[in-house]
Amino acid sequence: MEYQVSARKWRPQTFEEVVGQTHVARTLINAIRQGRVAHAYLFSGMRGVGKTTMARILAKSLNCASASNEPTVAPCQACPSCQAITAGQSADVIEIDGASNRGIDEVRELREAVKYAPMAGKYRIYIIDEVHMLTKEAFNALLKTLEEPPSHVVFIFATTEDHKIPSTILSRCQHFRFKRITRQAIIAQLERIIREEGIRITGPGLGMIAKAADGSLRDALSFLDQGVAYGGKEVSDLDLQMILGAAGRELLLSMVKAILRRQTAEALRRVKELADHGMDYRQFTGELLEYLRHLVMVKSTAAPEEMIDLSSEEVDEIRQLSSLASIEELQRLFGLFSLALESFRGAVHPGFVLEMAVIRATQIQPLESFEKLLERLHLLEQSVVEGGSRSQSTRMPTAVPSETKASVPNVQIKPTVDTEPMSAVQSPQPGPARVKTVEINSETSGGPGLPLERWGMAVKRLLQEKPNVGSYLEKGVVQEWACGDEKDILVVGYDEGAAVFADLIQKEENQPVIASVLREVFGKPVELKVVRQERSADERQQLKLKQDQQTQQQRKRIQQETLAHPLVKEALNILGGEVIDIREP
Repeated sequence: MEYQVSARKWRPQTFEEVVGQTHVARTLINAIRQGRVAHAYLFSGMRGVGKTTMARILAKSLNCASASNEPTVAPCQACPSCQAITAGQSADVIEIDGASNRGIDEVRELREAVKYAPMAGKYRIYIIDEVHMLTKEAFNALLKTLEEPPSHVVFIFATTEDHKIPSTILSRCQHFRFKRITRQAIIAQLERIIREEGIRITGPGLGMIAKAADGSLRDALSFLDQGVAYGGKEVSDLDLQMILGAAGRELLLSMVKAILRRQTAEALRRVKELADHGMDYRQFTGELLEYLRHLVMVKSTAAPEEMIDLSSEEVDEIRQLSSLASIEELQRLFGLFSLALESFRGAVHPGFVLEMAVIRATQIQPLESFEKLLERLHLLEQSVVEGGSRSQSTRMPTAVPSETKASVPNVQIKPTVDTEPMSAVQSPQPGPARVKTVEINSETSGGPGLPLERWGMAVKRLLQEKPNVGSYLEKGVVQEWACGDEKDILVVGYDEGAAVFADLIQKEENQPVIASVLREVFGKPVELKVVRQERSADERQQLKLKQDQQTQQQRKRIQQETLAHPLVKEALNILGGEVIDIREP
C-alpha cells in the first residue's frame, strides 16, 4: 500500500473525531438533526486545526447515500458518495483553492456552475479554501449568488485570516471560529496514534512535539513523521531535540534555576551547550520567556492551571521553582530577555547577545517592593514625629518620590511642622505668618503645650476631617491666648480680605466640630473668639517686608536642619535619590 503521511492517514472522518473543536461539531450536528442546514458557512482559524476536515465531514453528512439522500450526523463512510468525498473525487463536492482561483472570471464560472443540479447526492457543495485571497471584484460578483443560492447548493469557506473577509460576505454566512488546539489535546491524540502504530516516544518527547506544533495538530503529525523517519520506531528525546531545534527540557530548566539563583558561570555553561548542540538561540530565548511567563502566572493567580497549558505535574514543578524570585524580579527578567529576543534580529553574533543578557540577569540586584519602601518611610516618619514633639524641633521630613525612574528617583523633602521662638505668634497656614506678641505664663514655657503648636495640630486635624472648616481656620491668625483652669480662650483675627471666613466660622453648624477638635487637642474646653483686623497701608507694607525676611530666614533654617537630620539621610539612602526641593508646610 502506498505510504500516507499521518496527517492524511489519521484525518478525522466523523464530527466526534475532530480534536478540540467540540463547539463547532455540536452546532453542526444539531443543525443537521433539526433540518436547519445553512446555505453558507465560514470556518476561520489558524492552520492545522480542522477547518477543511470539518467541511468534508459536513459534505459527507449532507450527501451520504445510506440515509436515502437525507442528511445524517453519522455518515457511513462506505457508500460511493462518502468514499468519493474521502478520496477528493466527488463530482458533487468541489474544492477550490482561493489563492489560485481568485479572480472575477473564476467566480463568474462558479456562478454559472451552481445552476446545475447535483449528479448523485442531494447537495452540490463548494468548499473554497483560503477564501480571503479572492479579489474585491470576485467577492462582489459572489454576493448575489451567496445570498440567494439554489436550494441544492451549500458554500463552505475556510480561511486563516477572517479579518480580510468583507463584511458583506460575513453577514451572509454562519461564522465558526476554530480554536487553537491545546497541548494536552495534541498529546492525547499523539499517544493514540503511536499506540496504534507501535511507535515509542516518551512523555517529554510528546510534550516537545506538542509545544513545537503551537496549537496545530497537522504540524504535530508532521513532526511525528519526521521523528519516526529519523529515529525509527523508537524516537528518543535527543532525536526530537535535533529535529525540532528545540532546547531540551532539562537544559531549559537548569538555565532558569541558574538565573534565579544568580549563578552566572552555570548559566553561561548552558549557553555554551546551546551552541555545542546547534540549537537556535532565538527559539531557546522564546521558550525561556514562556517559562518566565508561567512562573509569573503561578505567583499571580490562585488557579494557574487555567492560564498555563501544561500538565498538573509540570505546574507543580513551576510552583516550587517560583519561590526563588518575587513577581517584580520575574517581570524584570521577562523584560530583559524580551529585549534580547528583539536584538537577535540584527545581531551578527546572537550568542553574544544571549550571553550578555544572561550575565545581566544573574547580577540584577533584588528589588524591594514599593509597598515595603512606603512602609519603611512611614515608620521613619512616625519616629521623627514622636522625637520632634519631645524636642520642639522640626518634625519628620517626609521623603516623597517626585518622579518614578528606572534607576535613581528624585526625592522632595517636605517638613510637616515648624516652630518659631515664643516671642512671636505665627499663622499655621502656608506662607509668611502674621505675628502678634502674646503674654507668656508658666504653662507656655515649653514642650507640647505650646499654644501655637496645639493650634497647628487642631487646624491639621480639621483639614483632614472637615476640609472646608479647616480651611476657614487656616486663614486666621492667633492674636491672644489666655490659659485658665477650666477653659482656654483663643482670639483669632481676620483682616479685611478674609472677613468672609470669619463669618463662616461663626456659623452655627460649624461650631460643634471646631469645639470638639479644640477640646481634644488642648485637653480642655476652648472658647474661640473671632475678631476682624484693620491695618493702614503703611502697616501692611511694613508687615509684608518683615514677613518676607522671616520667610527667607525660616526657609534657610529649615533646609539646613532637614539636610542634617539623620533620619532624612537614611530615607535618602533607602530610595537611592537626592534632595531636589524642600518645601514648607
